Amino acid sequence: MSNVETPKISPAFHPLAIGNHGDALPTPEQVREVASLLTRNGICYCFVMEYALIYYGAHRVANTGAQVRAHRVFSSTATSTHLVAETGGLPYPKLQVYVQSLIDSRNLVDLEDLVDGMDLSEEWGEQSLDLNGSTDAEWARNYIKALEADKARLIYIDPEPTPKREIWQECVQNKQRRMGWKYPPEIYATRFRKFGSKDPRLSDRPGL
Repeated sequence: MSNVETPKISPAFHPLAIGNHGDALPTPEQVREVASLLTRNGICYCFVMEYALIYYGAHRVANTGAQVRAHRVFSSTATSTHLVAETGGLPYPKLQVYVQSLIDSRNLVDLEDLVDGMDLSEEWGEQSLDLNGSTDAEWARNYIKALEADKARLIYIDPEPTPKREIWQECVQNKQRRMGWKYPPEIYATRFRKFGSKDPRLSDRPGL
């Protein structure tokens, strides 16, 4: 049958993303033990999702789900040059690498939180990112197939390619809109940052 609509799904309700019922939050000691195990076995890894977003200033709550990535999440092969070791020696993706991966995979929710946490400008993106071309549609389709094979619950995510520069511009140009009425624009640069506030990477953050 022709013109079959491409399936649109999201991993938001996958057990690896939200944990199972009754799961307890990992302690910092448990997180460090997992990190130590990976390090001892020579596995290149980094913390992503809530842990990384908290590190970069987003107001997220650390989740029970898989926060450590040791496989192909980013567009290029992971190496130590893509990581930065901070806060207790735990590795996080470098800022430009993480932002690029969120654009390439069209993860708009996390991208908005990261932009607002670091108060990134449109000019920063033009200088630091590859905004030519479109999002990685092949990656999205492969991700969909993997989740379908794992019988993940389905909600909507669009795998169709979108111009990367369009995603970036829309995200940074709507920082004030995302603030809504709760954050006075004369005090707040974004919903997560006041004007003149220090780089969140220099602060101890809950959940790390």
